[in-house]
Amino acid sequence: MTGIKRSTINRRRALAFGGGAALTGLALASVPASANSVRTGGGIAGGGWVSFGASEAQFSVFGSRFVSVETGDPIIVGSFIWVDAAGFSLTSSVVEDYGPDPDEENARIMTGFVTHSETSNSHGFRLRLTDGGGPGDELDMIELIVGGEVDDATPVADVDPASAMVNVSSPVAVGDVQLLTFDFDAAGT
Repeated sequence: MTGIKRSTINRRRALAFGGGAALTGLALASVPASANSVRTGGGIAGGGWVSFGASEAQFSVFGSRFVSVETGDPIIVGSFIWVDAAGFSLTSSVVEDYGPDPDEENARIMTGFVTHSETSNSHGFRLRLTDGGGPGDELDMIELIVGGEVDDATPVADVDPASAMVNVSSPVAVGDVQLLTFDFDAAGT
């Protein structure tokens, strides 16, 4: 025990947030995107507990990129929730982009906007997740940068770490992050 008070985020709340994010991701994935059809895609899903400095948080994430067969355009779906021990949560309102990190095969990057639970303000975010192994290995990584208040119409560029509201780079101490592959042609259709 490190002396960190863990009562502000209990397992039931984490499961509720994780389940909510997973259901949101599944619901978004099942909505037809302008009647586009997709054959394959990839994604990332997971959640867990991270410790950083003298604080900690729990997170839940789902992200995926599909490509429309008809247009070749990407179809992005995703959900991200961050529950900080400081008493606030951040919930994705828009996931603008999701995809592989060109520098690391098992890493994925998601960008968009989150809403702050206490202020209802919108903030740009950049999330980088790495699938480094199975649950309990502490080899999965989360890197999260959340910038200052923005307007949802403002495009998300790289959030400046120097002025970030949240800037965390930490192994996932409890939980798991998994890469996903979707192959809808596998059934022979």
